[in-house]
Amino acid sequence: MLPKRAASTEPEVDCSSPKRARCTLPSPSASHSPSQRILYNTKYRLTHLQFSVRYQASSASCNHRQHESPEAVEPPQSQSFPTAPLYDRTTTDATFPAPTHLTRENLLLHEASYLPDMQSTPSSEASISVEPAKDIDRRQAAYGIFVHRGDIPEVLRKHIDEVVMDMRKEATPSAARLARNSRRARGMNEPQGKEMLARDLLFKTEIDDGEELIQVLPEVTFARHWLPAAPNKWVERQYGALEQPRPDHAVGYITQQDAYSMDPRSKAALERTEEDKIMRHALTSQLHFPFLTCQWKSQKSGEGHYHASLQGARDGAAIVRNLHDYYRSAQYVTSIVDTAHFSLTTDTDSAKLWVHWLENAEDRGTDYHMELISQAFLRPLTSRDTGMVDMRKMLRNILEYAVTVRLNKIKAAIASLPLPLPRMQSPKRGQSKKSMSSTDTMASSAALVGHPLTTAPRFDAQPSAPESFSPPHKRLREE
Repeated sequence: MLPKRAASTEPEVDCSSPKRARCTLPSPSASHSPSQRILYNTKYRLTHLQFSVRYQASSASCNHRQHESPEAVEPPQSQSFPTAPLYDRTTTDATFPAPTHLTRENLLLHEASYLPDMQSTPSSEASISVEPAKDIDRRQAAYGIFVHRGDIPEVLRKHIDEVVMDMRKEATPSAARLARNSRRARGMNEPQGKEMLARDLLFKTEIDDGEELIQVLPEVTFARHWLPAAPNKWVERQYGALEQPRPDHAVGYITQQDAYSMDPRSKAALERTEEDKIMRHALTSQLHFPFLTCQWKSQKSGEGHYHASLQGARDGAAIVRNLHDYYRSAQYVTSIVDTAHFSLTTDTDSAKLWVHWLENAEDRGTDYHMELISQAFLRPLTSRDTGMVDMRKMLRNILEYAVTVRLNKIKAAIASLPLPLPRMQSPKRGQSKKSMSSTDTMASSAALVGHPLTTAPRFDAQPSAPESFSPPHKRLREE
């Protein structure tokens, strides 16, 4: 038991109110147990801190009502404000000083003791710290996501050389506009740089007199379950989960809803019935099967291609895994080219083009690789520098392949998709949802989706008796 509250002899806080507020805290003695002292600290010492924060905001209004001079509230130099030490579990004879009364002088002295520490704290320490890029790289490597650590397979390299790097297309004025705007974008932050350069670096859609069948959207959120799973529990607990996949820009096939919302109506890549069949394999509801993503960084923020490549590797792994699962569900024979993905990273001064693919190894599981295939400055240094013009041709080749060969293979695989499992039926009229027990609900849902609960043994079940065994007859109650 804590000692009773003693009568206060100190001057009390008066804010010209008919009621006088008095807060005198009890003080524990050495005879009390450690648990009682801890209870005292957690119950009463917190009052000093709470009142100290609230008093700083209300002291001005209190002084205004009392019309007191600054000399009247100056804390006395001879009085001290003791603070209660934290209880040390290693010792049992900890003693706590007696608390002082909740008066204005003690509060001012208590606040003055904290002012030097608050003023000496630099503002940089109060800012929110960002996870270092090396830690992100280490975590993604534990999940099997690698950048610059694999050789491009021969089949994929042949596709890049013959299709992506075909330079027979005519140059577009987009490269010239990028060169003109890149110097202005160097001093901008990331959102401003994206707004100025995105249309010329990527593609224009049909609503802007651009390309058909595609949609270019910023900040597209992908479903987290398409990220690579942790190879074991140790990696999951040591490194934690991967970040949310969200590219700064994603280019994919336009949906029926967005195509019909245009005036005049645009042409959608998939039919309505085809969209219904791929809903289970949808990476996002905003567009279908993205084939190009882009990550933006700004030199003003101090980040560059290394930070952007880590984010691009994470998003590319989710896209590649989604495509691989889609074709496997349809039992459609594909090559590594059909599940590959392309991405861009830029720091408003240069751009890099990457390719993503998936590799299965018996000894180490599934690996997701990201490798560089081209890079160029947005503003060429000389008139003979055609790096950005060539990269724009590569992006056009990726777009042309995506709306022809790639789209035809996706549509062909839709016809081979198996029927989805039937949805769980609602309870009958005579049986309400409340009357259904939790065991019935779990059993019915597990039976429909093939849940492991249907085959797992019940731990509360009694062992089965042999056929020859017969239960004992009930003993008749004696009269």
